[in-house]
Amino acid sequence: GAFLLLVCAPVRAVMGFVAKHSKAGGNEYIEKVVKHLDQCITCYQSYVEFISRNAYIDVCISSTSFCTAAKNSFGFVASEGGKVLTLTGACYIFTIAGTLGISFLTGLLTYLLVTTNGAWTSSDSPHYVENPHFVTAVAAVLAGYNAMCF
Repeated sequence: GAFLLLVCAPVRAVMGFVAKHSKAGGNEYIEKVVKHLDQCITCYQSYVEFISRNAYIDVCISSTSFCTAAKNSFGFVASEGGKVLTLTGACYIFTIAGTLGISFLTGLLTYLLVTTNGAWTSSDSPHYVENPHFVTAVAAVLAGYNAMCF
């Protein structure tokens, strides 16, 4: 699945290059053909991404090959499409809530530490933090990026 996605990237780059030069050359026919082929590749790529994600889950659960898992996951999604869509949406909402929660709590903890700990509040300290709001914002953003990985 990942290999199929890897193959799509250079093909789309070539299509974009051809479309750009056919537009500059004034050849409308080639421009339209390339545009339609690019749309087909984009559709194929989104299909492969969807199947790959679900196939990897099937590979982990049932220890089958990727092609068998892709067939199984496609059949499952085709038969249980509404439930899969609902579950995917719910997981997306929990992912966003978790990422925001981790980011907020990290920012809050950072702010509390930077504004109350003597090592960061004393102007005589070599670790003095002059702008605790900036440090808090950086910590919260980094925590959010880190949380998105999971």
